[in-house]
Amino acid sequence: MQLNDPFGRVSRNNQRAYTALRQRLRQEGVGDAAAVARVRKNIARTALRIAAIGLGVLLCLIWAFPQSRGPLAALGVLALAWFAGNYLLTSTYLRRYLREECEQADEGRSAQ
Repeated sequence: MQLNDPFGRVSRNNQRAYTALRQRLRQEGVGDAAAVARVRKNIARTALRIAAIGLGVLLCLIWAFPQSRGPLAALGVLALAWFAGNYLLTSTYLRRYLREECEQADEGRSAQ
């Protein structure tokens, strides 16, 4: 039992999310380090685009409703924190996939 996750809910949710990502990557044929690097590059590019669009929308809303700039800025910071957390968690899952799946596949090929 861990103090920061006494009932194991967070670890179960993380394992479930990783398993779903692993299955999706296998379906897409991502099985080596180069393919994982391409996926990471695509995710980073998509994340940058979404962040830029979100910032643009936020700035337009602040410009259109200047009396609400405080709550809008707070909402923007909250959305950015949520987005960054999801991006970092996905990056963690991809590193784990690379470590567990791709290195095992490489070891299997080198043993033959």
